[in-house]
This record gives sequence, structure tokens and C-alpha cells, in this order.
Amino acid sequence: MNEVLESTLTCTPEVQSVTEDALARELGGLALKITRLQRLREFILRRSELTPRERLALDILTDLSPMAMTELAEQCRCTKSTMTSVIERLVRRGYVRREQPEWNRRSVLVHITDAGREVAEEHRETHYYQAREMLAGLSPSERVLLVKAYHKLVDSLINEVQSK
Repeated sequence: MNEVLESTLTCTPEVQSVTEDALARELGGLALKITRLQRLREFILRRSELTPRERLALDILTDLSPMAMTELAEQCRCTKSTMTSVIERLVRRGYVRREQPEWNRRSVLVHITDAGREVAEEHRETHYYQAREMLAGLSPSERVLLVKAYHKLVDSLINEVQSK
């Protein structure tokens, strides 16, 4: 394991001697590696029948169904026309169904079906399994530190996005 990363994970006194620039470069390099690995993972998962955006839509709908098409598009960070195509493919597979509410005929509500929920849960389980596999090489204290660091990074990114 890289010296900087190792000292960061173990929180030894050497961490204080590592410059911010060195840590930022290390984090940037690790982020690139993670991106490459995620792309490889996406390539492997593409062997399944779902695209990444279809999986994301099902994942969101698992927790928030039914949901307006426009809101789902916002959650998936895509245009309404792109989301319409995604939902159409999911409807054909029987994973979601559309509904036009009586109170607003211009709106479209998207409901996840039992089959869609099952597929989404399978993908979540695969994701959780992979996360457990990644953590397997770390000690319990390193796992806790890593999860805490990820929480801080996520919070920092959320704050950055919200401030813009």
C-alpha cells in the first residue's frame, strides 16, 4: 500500500508531516483509480440487461415510488426526454408502470413493480457484496476510519454543490 495512504489510514504522527498538496495529489490519483474501477465494474454489470441509468432509476424508485417523471429525471440528473426513454425500456421489461393521475393529466407518475423491486434489490446486494469485498483487506479500525473519511468527503461535496 502507498506510504501516504498507509499513514493516513493508521493516523500515525507522520500524517502531520505530509503536506496538503501531497495528500491532494494522492487523493486525486486514488479518485482516478476508483473511476477506472467503477467503469470496469459498469462494463461488467452491462452484461446484465440494465444500463447504469436504468439501475439508478430503479434504485431511486425502490425507495420513493411512485414518483413524478420530472422529479425522477432530476434525481437521475438527466433531461425529461432521456428519462422518458429510460422509463419506456423499463416498462417494456415489466419493471415499472406509468400512471396519469386524474388530478393532473399532464403529469406522469412512475411506479416500480414487484419485478422491478426484485431486480433493484439484486443490484443493491451485488453492490453491498462488492463493498464488503473491498473492506475485507482492512482491519476493523481502518474500516471505521475509511467510512468516516467517506462521510466527510460526501458532506464536503454536498456543501460545495449547494454553495454553487
